[in-house]
Amino acid sequence: MSEAAVALGNEDLSLTAGAQAKFSELMQQVEENIAGVRVFATPGGCSGISFGMNFTDQINAEQDGILECDGFKVIVDQGTMQY
Repeated sequence: MSEAAVALGNEDLSLTAGAQAKFSELMQQVEENIAGVRVFATPGGCSGISFGMNFTDQINAEQDGILECDGFKVIVDQGTMQY
């Protein structure tokens, strides 16, 4: 993680034990060298916001927050953190 990236804590973002286990399992199945799982929000959907996630190999140290978990990182940009 770059020095400028914001470290997120459990008060910022939390995952259930089941979600952490599933992420760990999925990370072991990916053959590419990835930085982590990016969680994002985009305009759309019934509530006006749609959420998604994907594997990413890029971290924007100036815009992203990173939650370090056992065996993987969850990466969230500042715009998504407001939701």
